[in-house]
Amino acid sequence: MEAPVGIRWWLSDKVGIDAGVGFSSVPAPSYSNESLAGWAIDMGVPIVWQRWDRGSLLLRPGFLFESQQFEASSPPSAFSTNDATSFTVTAEIEAEIFLVENISVSASQGIAINSLNPPGPGDNRTSFGTIGRNFTTVGFHVYLWGN
Repeated sequence: MEAPVGIRWWLSDKVGIDAGVGFSSVPAPSYSNESLAGWAIDMGVPIVWQRWDRGSLLLRPGFLFESQQFEASSPPSAFSTNDATSFTVTAEIEAEIFLVENISVSASQGIAINSLNPPGPGDNRTSFGTIGRNFTTVGFHVYLWGN
């Protein structure tokens, strides 16, 4: 899951704050009248590294917290769930290009460290790797009060 609905607020010409949320509700595979919920919160601090007339290059440290329910029972038992949670710390380089004065698109590349607490019994799993939010997951920004 991701946190695609959000806001970017520039505190100065160089530093801003990103905040995003995401929600999901999907039918439970084994229980026709039940659903499994999920949510995500994404926070970041975009820092302008370089700015041009129609674009910017940003450094963006951030974190993402996600929670997703999974079935913990099987029919005919009563419906119950377990949660999987994930905490990710990211460091990205983002390119933002302005299409017109207050509308832009962006893409980023970076690294991430993720800690997953799986549903049910089990230990946390930690992973490290590169991330890319390229042309298939372009960010779309509308600046209501300028940029």
